[in-house]
Amino acid sequence: MNAEIIFYVGIAIALAATLWGRVIRERGLKALNAEELHDLMSSFAKTRTVSVFVLVGIIAIYLILGATNSFERLWAMGINPMYAYFGMLIVYVFVTQGMGISRMRKMTLPAAYMKSVYQAAALQVIGILSIAVGLVMYL
Repeated sequence: MNAEIIFYVGIAIALAATLWGRVIRERGLKALNAEELHDLMSSFAKTRTVSVFVLVGIIAIYLILGATNSFERLWAMGINPMYAYFGMLIVYVFVTQGMGISRMRKMTLPAAYMKSVYQAAALQVIGILSIAVGLVMYL
């Protein structure tokens, strides 16, 4: 199979997994009562803001490195800039998922909701790994 096709298939799998995970998580919210839903949303308000800044920081670092022609230095050290960038994104996804699930476990939410969280997290991991495989095959 052509490397470019594998890359696009990886992106398609990631998009499908993301959408499917979102549907599962939304269905899981129906298992929460109003108080649990309020507690869940309020406990993650700060985390959502911080995680957006971290993600923007990762993207900014990549763009700054590209604008300052620092990619050549990375190549000279034997580091593929795209692998480094996607590596940071993968670490970001795993850390944010892990921290979120850990916090939700402490909240003692209903088992039906936690099942949807686990399924959505697994789909997100499948999606990010499919992009990573596609990228490795493409580059």
